[in-house]
Amino acid sequence: LEAYPIPAGEEVVFHGSDDIAAKGGTISIYNTIGGLVGQIPVGPSMEFRFKIPQQWTPGLYIVTFEDTAGALTVPIKLTIKSTI
Repeated sequence: LEAYPIPAGEEVVFHGSDDIAAKGGTISIYNTIGGLVGQIPVGPSMEFRFKIPQQWTPGLYIVTFEDTAGALTVPIKLTIKSTI
């Protein structure tokens, strides 16, 4: 799983491997203290677009993908920049 642009502004695009594209599952986004701040159910696809909620503060977030069989990807870092 990859994310771009980094740092993200109003939207982030997640790009998955062939395995992710074939299965679908859930993208989970955590803040730096481990709190779950968002989950995005995704169908079988190579790319997933996510509009970042305005109430999210700029900073570092951790993203994982869990497929429909329960397999997790290695966590990736997502940095959100200020839109001001």
